[in-house]
Amino acid sequence: MHALADKYHGGVPTDRRRQFRHPDPPEHQGVTRPSAFARLHGYCAHKVVEAGQRKGRELSETWREQTPRQVRFHSAEYARWAALAEMFGMNMAATIWLVRGTVGSDANGGTSKTVIATGTNGNTTTANVLVDSTANAFTAAMVGQGINIPTTGVNHLVIVTGYTSPSTITYSGSSLQGHSNITWNVGGAWATMTNVLVNTNSVAAGDSVYVGATVYRATLASVKSGSSGGGFVAVIGDVDGAQTGDAGQVTVSAYTTSDTTAPSATQLLALGATSYVSFAFFTFIGGSNNTGGMVTNGGGNNWTFTDCVFNQIYPTSSATQGVFNFSAAGTGTALALTLDRCTVVSAQTYAITITLPTSASSAGGDYDALCVIRNSFIFAIGTYAIGVLSTGSATYHGGGVRVYNSVVIGGSSNAVTCTGPTLSTTIPCEVHNSLIITRGTALSANNLGYLIESNNLIFAVTTRTNTNVGYGSVANLNAPLVELGQSYKWSGLTRPFLAPDGALSTLLGFCLPIPEGPIAANQAGRSFAFPLPAVGNEGLRQPLMAPPRGPNWFAVQQFVGGVVRGTYSPTAYDWANRPRPAGGGSNNPAVGYLEFHDSAVEDTTTTYSGAPASAKLTGPGDIDLLVPVDAVSNTFSVYVLYDGAYGGQNFPTLTLLSNGEIGVVSQVVAAPGGSYGAWQQVSLSAFTPTAAGFVKIRLTSYDTSGASLVHFDTFAG
Repeated sequence: MHALADKYHGGVPTDRRRQFRHPDPPEHQGVTRPSAFARLHGYCAHKVVEAGQRKGRELSETWREQTPRQVRFHSAEYARWAALAEMFGMNMAATIWLVRGTVGSDANGGTSKTVIATGTNGNTTTANVLVDSTANAFTAAMVGQGINIPTTGVNHLVIVTGYTSPSTITYSGSSLQGHSNITWNVGGAWATMTNVLVNTNSVAAGDSVYVGATVYRATLASVKSGSSGGGFVAVIGDVDGAQTGDAGQVTVSAYTTSDTTAPSATQLLALGATSYVSFAFFTFIGGSNNTGGMVTNGGGNNWTFTDCVFNQIYPTSSATQGVFNFSAAGTGTALALTLDRCTVVSAQTYAITITLPTSASSAGGDYDALCVIRNSFIFAIGTYAIGVLSTGSATYHGGGVRVYNSVVIGGSSNAVTCTGPTLSTTIPCEVHNSLIITRGTALSANNLGYLIESNNLIFAVTTRTNTNVGYGSVANLNAPLVELGQSYKWSGLTRPFLAPDGALSTLLGFCLPIPEGPIAANQAGRSFAFPLPAVGNEGLRQPLMAPPRGPNWFAVQQFVGGVVRGTYSPTAYDWANRPRPAGGGSNNPAVGYLEFHDSAVEDTTTTYSGAPASAKLTGPGDIDLLVPVDAVSNTFSVYVLYDGAYGGQNFPTLTLLSNGEIGVVSQVVAAPGGSYGAWQQVSLSAFTPTAAGFVKIRLTSYDTSGASLVHFDTFAG
């Protein structure tokens, strides 16, 4: 393993822990891969539809492992995923659309990398029929493709729904009536985000839009929605180029002229009253808008942002403006806004503002906004990081903005604030398992009961205002052992900002499970919570209708009107979409947005067949290796040994992560279970890339004891 590390890592770092680590190449830094579990929940059920469409490809990994940016499926699983799609009430005929800012055209049909067919002699009738007398103008294979049929200077972006003959097809939508001499295009990628979100087109609920790498210089007032029955409209940055062929960073910028010209003063992404839309793998750069925010709504609900970066370093002076400036409808309807694995940097007053108006009518009382911020990095250069505001004086109040496993850096005032006189105390806002840093107050509320918390690591001048101390939280005590660039100084390798700085970081193993059972007398009065069943949004807690069990049992963290408000179980992944927990010799997750990865140490004692050294993980953890490959058949294997302390039934794995640029799909192979203390070889199936390049190999321990020693040795390929 030692020699292998030298070969694939450019030499092992010379620190005393001999950590096997390797940074991503520049083109992959900051790019993460969502798990199959996260894709289903983060992009919602529309990914099931895409799964069915992708028959013939592999389902890349289990929910515990990490997948590539495009989930791939075995053809044998098509029927199972089709049935799942049907369960969600969704149509397997959902369409995949493509945007290629470098070579596309908004006059194209939008459903293939290049134009499939074009004609100049098209004629429409009143019956959704397009006729072109040119020989073999159409083929049956065009059914399901997008087609642009422009009339009187207006593009009509519709879908070919039927093939009648080489000269006749039918199309979706309303009839275009009678027109002649039409120049039409079947297929071909679009050129702009405007064509996706603003212009009238046939993008529908359950569809996916893959956007190729470039800078899209536009401010967008979206009119595009999905639906509760049909699924989300998924807009996905195609960062590995697997769909569009254009790999790299996908940016939407308010610098609409150039990067050296003053930016637009218009909101970058105005979602208006749209609903059921998700975005993934985008970099958003805001401009000089001073009246609304960078990303806003005007009604609607259900938006998801996954693996996105929001850059609002351009300062503005609005008193309530944030990168996100969202408001519930005031009718008791949930906003259902989710940010997962995102980075938000704001020089505005707020980084994130969520306003919850009171409601005159609400089934069952106060309403739950169902807003979730998890595994994210929120940095407010201005005044507040996250602000939950209230307006109105009606009977029912809003609550339920929840922050999990994040880094929250406040500005000159509060990190998380719940302000106004009309937020809910029966559905409080929550902050759990987060690293909170501010010059002001970490957790602030106008009234007690607006905000509850647990397992937070806090560095603040004032820790709490009108907020009870939560179970497991620590304030201004532990050393802040976080990454500030020192890894590069002493090893030449980089780690993300404010990640744990090593296996002994105080962030690792920090988040304790909420206990249940009798407590000692000296613990009476401390704030605890009963464990509750996880439902809904990957860890939100269902109220448990039961009273506390008396003074000798744990008190509840929040108990109002017979309702226990609960705790949170972290996701199985972190901001980098790598396993959580990892690297701390503990089965408890780290506090904050990242675990400690690539934490193996060199072991010269326990090795395979006389090898000079093995890579040793203690407890759960993972190692990524970046391996060069040619466009020939490749097979990789590794020997693994886990000792008798290994906990759980998820045994160590060897994983090939997908690389869409070179046509590599993911594989995951687990070591046989039950063979404690014995070396076992784990091998991947042979694969042939479409071009030379790099693949990433991941070695993972899922030990639940936190103490098992897992060795990897003699990696071959």
